[in-house]
Amino acid sequence: ALFKNVDLKEITDEEFTNNYAEFKEALRDALQTHFLGRAEVHFQSVAKTNDTAKEAVVLWKNQKEPCPTIYLEELYQGYQQTGGFEKYVEMIVQICENPLFSVKEQIPKKWEEVKHRLQMRVINKNWNTELLKQVPYKEYLDFAVVFYILVKEEQEMIASVLVNWEQMETWKVGLEGLWKTALRNLRKESFRVEPVIEFVRKKLLRETADPGMAELLTKQVEAGEIEACLAGLEQLHVVKNPSESYGGRAILREDLLREFAQEQGGDFYILPCSVHELLLLKDTGRVTAEELKKMVCEINHGPGMVEPEARLSDSVYYYNKEMDRVEIVA
Repeated sequence: ALFKNVDLKEITDEEFTNNYAEFKEALRDALQTHFLGRAEVHFQSVAKTNDTAKEAVVLWKNQKEPCPTIYLEELYQGYQQTGGFEKYVEMIVQICENPLFSVKEQIPKKWEEVKHRLQMRVINKNWNTELLKQVPYKEYLDFAVVFYILVKEEQEMIASVLVNWEQMETWKVGLEGLWKTALRNLRKESFRVEPVIEFVRKKLLRETADPGMAELLTKQVEAGEIEACLAGLEQLHVVKNPSESYGGRAILREDLLREFAQEQGGDFYILPCSVHELLLLKDTGRVTAEELKKMVCEINHGPGMVEPEARLSDSVYYYNKEMDRVEIVA
């Protein structure tokens, strides 16, 4: 019933598995057929963090209300791995027709309604010059802290809006007011610190779509082979939040860093592996800050590593237990 005007069975996976352009056009045809007269389908370049851009499919309802931005590269990569073109069309349709993402009318107009929804994200100050011309932000080390309104959250779907100068004027609140409120909310957030070996093991198993590969990984984990591959990383811990999204802001959680230093019995390095996670490494004197900086740069800029828009920094940070502060050391 969903696609009564287009026969998706005629579109075989082999037709465009290795052809991104044909995938896009087939996607456009299917969506235009479904939303005939109710929405227009467009492909456009969307600005992302770190002054990057990605191609996205955007649907405009009634020529005035956009549906969520859905990035085509991720969609195509997922399709290449799993096939099932109709599944991806249905996913877009469900997202666009889900009231969760009709955020325009749900953005709070009063500061009292915004307070408990205000969040922050930590991004690189030097890599986001264009974005930072348009929005309020607070400087911290070589980062820029920007602010978001959590409009709605439902299961694994989150709708949020970047705070701009116009909204600040409407709420009659200054930068310090945004900062203090978002920081207070940050302190209520849940973060988890766990050994990186455990994190990688769970992530591998969770993100492996192939049942056969998942079974193989399970056997390797049980045999200790995954841990063997990560030998030498026993001192590394990862910091993340439950959604594994923008957990890099944990660098502002002084209480969390203080607690980790106490557990480890000393100072530690903070490695920004992405905007979503941080790595913590106890300072044992076995490695230098310069060596760690080289590793961070390789992770950020090496082929097949961190996506450009997810990079947080090439710097290495250090938590000094005695001074109770974070500083840049390389």
